[in-house]
Amino acid sequence: MSSTAMISSLISSTATRGAAINRNAAFPLALSAGALVCSALAWTPAASPPTAKTVRVVLPTDPPKEPEPELASPVPVVRGEDWTTFHNSSSRQGVSRAPSIQHPAIRWKARVGIQGWLNSPVVLGDLVLVPSSGSHHNTPDKLDGLHALDLATGKARWFAPTDLDANGVATTKRTAFVSCDDGKLYAFGISDGKLLSKQSGQGEMFCYPLVVGEQVIVGDAGGYLRSFNVHSGAPIWKHGLAGEIRGGASADDTTIYVSSTGGTVAAFDFDGKERWKRVVTRPAFTPSDTPKPIVAYPPPVITARAVIVSFARDTTYDHPAILALKKTSGRLLWQAAGRDNHHWANIRSTPVFTGGNLVYAEAYSGDIVALNSTTGKLAARKTVGSCLFPNWASPVAASGIAYVPPHGRHSARHEGQRHEPAMVSVSWRLPGGPIGKP
Repeated sequence: MSSTAMISSLISSTATRGAAINRNAAFPLALSAGALVCSALAWTPAASPPTAKTVRVVLPTDPPKEPEPELASPVPVVRGEDWTTFHNSSSRQGVSRAPSIQHPAIRWKARVGIQGWLNSPVVLGDLVLVPSSGSHHNTPDKLDGLHALDLATGKARWFAPTDLDANGVATTKRTAFVSCDDGKLYAFGISDGKLLSKQSGQGEMFCYPLVVGEQVIVGDAGGYLRSFNVHSGAPIWKHGLAGEIRGGASADDTTIYVSSTGGTVAAFDFDGKERWKRVVTRPAFTPSDTPKPIVAYPPPVITARAVIVSFARDTTYDHPAILALKKTSGRLLWQAAGRDNHHWANIRSTPVFTGGNLVYAEAYSGDIVALNSTTGKLAARKTVGSCLFPNWASPVAASGIAYVPPHGRHSARHEGQRHEPAMVSVSWRLPGGPIGKP
């Protein structure tokens, strides 16, 4: 996690002075300190898709350097769609119904403490809730906790402290649930940040909490998936997996899915009954060696048919670190396939599922990648910025635009239909260098 910047920003399309911003149009992006820029990917069906199954890559010239944008004029914000959990839904697809941002403008900045791979903010009503690792990572300090900011202005509403670094957050209408390095799940009142309950796990609790019905589901470093009552905090059930549960769980309408650093992927009914559990392996670097269990960091992405699992591994390979399992059985559907002699590294972020593709920033490169979600085949790969290292920040999408925060200052535009060729080119970038500078 980065410790160089401590700013949360709201970015939206520019508006006429005095005009109201519809919150569905002012899609708020709170950027972590590890992400230096906000990038955009546009997904638009091609008017006349070519018949050849090839990838067309457009290499635009770099645009001239632009001055850092000024903060947009204060305007009122109209209530719109909430974003109450990581990647906006229990399926972790990362998509909003908000209109796309065509002309980005920073509307406000607020100092909230160190941001890292788990500190994704959520939006509920007129509040932005940001968990923080404080002023010193891995050390208790007075900024560790949950910051509640006004959506329109960025001004602080309240602050709820935690004993160590705060990690993931999810909300109901009345309660914010926060995982913490002290191994506890905190429940705070939405109206005032009052501590309502605090429940213990085993080891650190890094995950994004998942709210399903009357339960909040979390995982811990001891490998336990735990269910607590959203009202009382009382434990309901738990299951053990090999390794740590780092990113937490995902769900559809009937089933909870979870993956671990020990290679376990499992599915449970909402009442905690196991549907299936598998140890998922990948090929070793040396073909003659025994396959290795995957090391899964992010929560799975759930589609109509598949559980999409991305993972880390020991070095670069000739195929992306992502695979799909059948939702009903855990059977392998596909392992992602690369081409064009690319090297493929770890995936610690959660891809966004948009336009029939899985989109993410490939680590140890400056590239944006799109994979066909049905086959796992490469749809597009395009260099849009300088080399990034382990990439924790996850992309999101709204109305056909995917926002990907890689290192560098470029963004990319991807065009194509499902199962059709893809085109990648620069769309827009947020100029001025790192956002995390006051």
